[in-house]
Amino acid sequence: ENLLAQASRQQQVLGLHTAPDGAEKWIEIDLSDKKLSAWEGNRKVYEFLISTGRPGYETPTGEFKVWSKVLSQRYKGGVPGTSSYYNLPNVPYSLFFGGGNVPDWQGYAIHGAYWHNNFGIKNRSSGCVNVKPEEAGLLYQWAGPAMPEGIGAINAADDNPGVRVVIHE
Repeated sequence: ENLLAQASRQQQVLGLHTAPDGAEKWIEIDLSDKKLSAWEGNRKVYEFLISTGRPGYETPTGEFKVWSKVLSQRYKGGVPGTSSYYNLPNVPYSLFFGGGNVPDWQGYAIHGAYWHNNFGIKNRSSGCVNVKPEEAGLLYQWAGPAMPEGIGAINAADDNPGVRVVIHE
């Protein structure tokens, strides 16, 4: 088996947790600069402008892991009839993260946002990290856990881990 095939097999086994050269894949979110960077070790692979949590709905800081990937789903929350309410069908490319002081059930995610274009300008989410849909798709394909073809959602597991997510001011 050649090295490329070994690297490809290793990547599948490790759930896209590492790059072909063995470097750890991880996501950095800089709330102050409104940027998301995808890293393979100390090499930046992607950098995207983002929109994060508005006042009162801040995006949490700390170190987390992607625990679930969902290709597309409805996001609904807040109080109907108020400015906090949202009902968004077909939100694409969700990478749900949790850990530390943020339980998985709280529902924080990095995901595509088709309903605004304020990336890098204004924070307007309910705590999630909004990315342009086409950029969210690149990140979704790159990040672990690995997702078999034809599957719409998967949770991370010991043998298919999610990538590390570091969020800071």
